[in-house]
Amino acid sequence: MSQWREHDFHVSEMDAAVTVDAQQPSRHTHSKQAMSDDFKSLCKQVQKWFRDKNEKRSDKEIKKWQMLQHEAVVGISESVQLFKGEIEEYIRINQLQHMKYPSYYHSLVEAIFQQTFGLGPVSVWKTHPKYPISQSARIMGRKIFFDIPGEPALQPFSYESEEEVIENIIEKIRMKDEYSHINKFNPKLELDLEDGTRVTIIIPPRVRRPTIIFRNYTMRAPVLEDFVTSGSMPAEALPLIRGFAQSLLNLIVSGEVRSGKSTLIKAIYAERRREGKVAVTIERGHSELKLSEIHEDDQLVEFVVKKEEEYDEVFDLVLRSDYAFAIVGETRSIETEIFLIACEKGKGGSMTSYHTEKIANIAGQLARNVLQRFPNRQYTEELIRVAENLHLALVMKERADGSKMLMRVSEIRLDPYTFAVSCHDIMRWEPEQSSWTYCDDLSSEIIQKMKETAPDYAKSAFSTLTRLASQKPMIGSNVEYALSSHEEADA
Repeated sequence: MSQWREHDFHVSEMDAAVTVDAQQPSRHTHSKQAMSDDFKSLCKQVQKWFRDKNEKRSDKEIKKWQMLQHEAVVGISESVQLFKGEIEEYIRINQLQHMKYPSYYHSLVEAIFQQTFGLGPVSVWKTHPKYPISQSARIMGRKIFFDIPGEPALQPFSYESEEEVIENIIEKIRMKDEYSHINKFNPKLELDLEDGTRVTIIIPPRVRRPTIIFRNYTMRAPVLEDFVTSGSMPAEALPLIRGFAQSLLNLIVSGEVRSGKSTLIKAIYAERRREGKVAVTIERGHSELKLSEIHEDDQLVEFVVKKEEEYDEVFDLVLRSDYAFAIVGETRSIETEIFLIACEKGKGGSMTSYHTEKIANIAGQLARNVLQRFPNRQYTEELIRVAENLHLALVMKERADGSKMLMRVSEIRLDPYTFAVSCHDIMRWEPEQSSWTYCDDLSSEIIQKMKETAPDYAKSAFSTLTRLASQKPMIGSNVEYALSSHEEADA
């Protein structure tokens, strides 16, 4: 086990045993993709230089400097710039401006910083010209992959060993959250970096090779118009989607990983937020939505649940917050119960996300999620409960080129006499026609709810839907029936 797992980490203590060799500077500043011995030696010299400076400081100064080191490692801009300034000073004093460095870095100072205090070669992802439209980067074993449209994923540079990834890179990322732990007994960790990048780390024995996934949110403060601009939804349907967003309908945004679920929820919240009303977000593990950073003046209570057993306490606090609606970040098992209680106890408008594109029996899927946590309950009762509280399902999909698309908007209905659950498409994408189609089939319950909570937007939505359903009618039936409660119970 490395030393830094045995005590509090200080960058000044990295690679304590350093051998300094005098090197003649090269006239060329870039090396091939692999790091030269000269550059590795320079990095160690810089580390030793920082340690030597610390030895001359008082205990109070050392404590302050160690805090700055920690902030530089986790990416706080001011501290990063301070350390780069120190590195630049060392290079100038020792006349090392012409030292060769790996060509994927844009400067010698950047190269030294990333190799000593930063995340190494994966860091160049954020300096790539197409970074704003890149959704992710991955470290798999020692190899590095960038998800950049139109370019090969595998990069021509890598880490020197998987041990470096585990003992150095993962440990630096983990330092972002003092409550984060990752080891063979807890081999997965999710957290956010200082710039909002979401990171998922998985280590052996859960996987054969250490794996780190960095996710970039290309829309930081999304609004519905962004989805129109990107081609994710048609401009013609904007009044309809805005009417659903403004109305306090309980909804679920569904789709596979990277389909844009969280982004759409943020855009809907931007429509749904109300002056003087309290909204609550509930997320597991870490905060992904971060709505208060986008809407600084809103009354937002943002809960982050670290352990499943904390949910009962958290929801007691939610009920006392006098919330208008709640957003449950991602529905798994217990989150389904939390979402349903939020729908039942709130004033309408609660939202969540769910990992599936198949929504014909989404009410049944959510009912089974509840039964996983509460096995003594009855499936039929939970199915009815879901169908009574869930109004709309919006399905998102990632296309082959990485772009996102709103595939379906469907109303979830419960027949009060037969208790049959059905999914009624209001809008859907037809691949054969390369067009969105529409069906004017909103229930009286949805119409009434929209009129009560957002009358002006409802009026525009209804007229838009009537017009589009006439111009671009849906092909075939717009209704899918879930399996009956008896068939589900027997399955």
